Amino acid sequence: MNYKPITISFKATMLILPLGIIAWYSGNAFIFPSLGPTAYLMAVEWKSKLSLREVLGGHICGVIGGAISYFWLVSPATMINLSGLQSEAGLQIALGAGLAIFLTSVLMILTKTSHPPACATTLILSLGFLPKIYDGFIIIFAVAVLYLLYHFLFMMIEKANKNRNLNERG
Repeated sequence: MNYKPITISFKATMLILPLGIIAWYSGNAFIFPSLGPTAYLMAVEWKSKLSLREVLGGHICGVIGGAISYFWLVSPATMINLSGLQSEAGLQIALGAGLAIFLTSVLMILTKTSHPPACATTLILSLGFLPKIYDGFIIIFAVAVLYLLYHFLFMMIEKANKNRNLNERG
C-alpha cells in the first residue's frame, strides 16, 4: 500500500491544527486561506526543507503589498459596496488586487523570498477580508508559528527515522 498520500496529509494537518486551536482559543485569525498552501508545500517538500527566509519573507511581502493596496485604493470600497455591475467599488477592488499582486511580486523578487502562497495572503489583505494593521501582524506571527511547528515536526520525524534505522542495523 502507498502511504505517501496519508503521510503528506497527516503532516499538513499536524501543521495547521495547532494554529486552528490557537485561532479558536484567542478569537483571532491565526488560520487564513494562504496558510493551507504553505502547510501543504511544507508537507510535500519535506526533504528539501523550505527556508524560513522564503516562507516568512514571502508572507511578509504579501502583508506589505496587501496592506498598501488596501489602505491606498480599496478601503473606502469594501466588499459590501460591491453591489452592481461596473460599480466604482468593484473597480477599486480590481485595481487594488492588481496592485497588491504587483507589489508583492516585486518585493519577493527583490528580496529573493519567492513563496507563491504569499500572493493569496496579499489578496486576503487587499480585498479587505483581514483589514486591520493588527491582522497583518497576526498573519506574520501565524506563519512564524507554522514554520516553528514545521521545523519541530521535521526534527522529530527525522530523529525517529534515524533511531529506527539504527535499530534495524543493530
